Amino acid sequence: MKGKILILMVLSVCLCLQCGTETDQIDKYGDAGSTCGGDCSDGDPCTLDICVDGQCLNNAVDLDADRDGYVCAECGGDDCDDHDYVVNPGRSEGPYGDATCTDQLDNDCDALTDAQDPDCELAEQPPDPPAAPPFAGRF
Repeated sequence: MKGKILILMVLSVCLCLQCGTETDQIDKYGDAGSTCGGDCSDGDPCTLDICVDGQCLNNAVDLDADRDGYVCAECGGDDCDDHDYVVNPGRSEGPYGDATCTDQLDNDCDALTDAQDPDCELAEQPPDPPAAPPFAGRF
């Protein structure tokens, strides 16, 4: 029982932004609870929706979570995976034989993965072996 009370106390502290007032809270969904008279969500995934001193605030969140220099696609940028710094439009996929052609990622955010990406194709197909003459082996 003592452990459960401690967990509840830690959760209460984590959910409180400025624990001096009852209205400065944020819930696990990123929007304020009932202290602001309802939901503070503005429906924009690019803002952090909180309640401070009884007022809803919708502040911009970090638009480059993986710190690769590209803004997440959900917020108008072109980073197709903002949780992986090796995936962004500035990266390359390929050339043929490179590990980026077999890692199951769209490394360059062109909507093509590994073998689907022309950058991973073999630039020149090896020549066909010469055909054996029709009389080979007969004397």
